[in-house]
Amino acid sequence: MTVHGKPCQGLDQGEVAAAWFSDLLGLPCRLVRFTGTRATSRGGGTLAFADGQPLSVLSRESLDDLNRRVDGPLPMDRFRPNIVLEGLGPYGEDAVSRLRIGAAEIELIKPCGRCVIINVDQDSARRSGEPLRVLAGYRTRVFEGDRGIMFGRLGIPRALGTIAIGDAVSVS
Repeated sequence: MTVHGKPCQGLDQGEVAAAWFSDLLGLPCRLVRFTGTRATSRGGGTLAFADGQPLSVLSRESLDDLNRRVDGPLPMDRFRPNIVLEGLGPYGEDAVSRLRIGAAEIELIKPCGRCVIINVDQDSARRSGEPLRVLAGYRTRVFEGDRGIMFGRLGIPRALGTIAIGDAVSVS
């Protein structure tokens, strides 16, 4: 099987699970359990079914800045970050290469290129042109030859550890 065009291993969980999800979603689908690893698209890490890097980082101030530019405030969950930073200023995460949170160390590998999913309200499933259209006006960048609308950063854990809301974060 493939995820975003990259090969990966998975184990189909059978007809009962497939029927349950197909009925729930109203379309044919399969439940697949991850059974292997594959390399990240950059940075020498490994991941499961994610499309590039396993962690997404965004700062509260970056979202606050975007919210001043769009018609209505957007919640953080619209962008699905694993880690939310505060205190760096708008787009301060762009200049960060490493995070240390307790024993955990995370290398930020590249900017997070955004797709149309951020235009879908997570609660109602309603689609709109925002925020992607607004971000395109000031956050379109080229990274390693790829042009995209960048908002947040993607990372790979380099040292494992437990992290929690409110933990102190050091950046470099």
